Amino acid sequence: MIDTDDTPKKKPKKPRSNTRARAEVKAERLAIVEQVLLNRMGGPRTQIELGKKWGVNARQVRKYMTEVRKRWRAEAEALGPDERLARRDGWRASLEQVFAKAMTRTVVITDSVGGPLLKKDGTPLTREVPDLKNAIAAAKLCIDLDGLAAPAKTQVEITDATTPIKERSADELVEYLRTGVLRAAAGVPTNGGGNGAIH
Repeated sequence: MIDTDDTPKKKPKKPRSNTRARAEVKAERLAIVEQVLLNRMGGPRTQIELGKKWGVNARQVRKYMTEVRKRWRAEAEALGPDERLARRDGWRASLEQVFAKAMTRTVVITDSVGGPLLKKDGTPLTREVPDLKNAIAAAKLCIDLDGLAAPAKTQVEITDATTPIKERSADELVEYLRTGVLRAAAGVPTNGGGNGAIH
């Protein structure tokens, strides 16, 4: 039989993907990644382990970590001074916890075949072996958080000492804060020509 119907045939609709389920999975993974980063455990080994657990590669886990860090930056920029101080105190407490945990790490002492040595009461014999790598990392982050470290490189270049700071534009001052170079004001000759920066 020949089909004489001239109306165009509708293509069957593809089933919709479950975007809500994907969003929930991603949100759950981001929450896990956030906890991992807060515990200073975001190294390559953890990335590989999480990737295997979720069926993705380590690169995708790094993308999740980047997304969490971007969210943290955006949240930090939106905070007022009091909230920022409270957040900093929370970070400091978390870092101090990581430091204390790293410095008081205990390991079980084993015999020559790898079995634990036991005390007379049957409990394993342990000793303190500090995790210096994580302790130093936490201490450095505390120093950075409190602003106690001196800048690695300090270099200030001034090209025009004749124009007072209050007469400078906001753009000039922002550039100075970012680069450490204070350019000559418009129309002011520099001593040496060139781009207006004294080196």
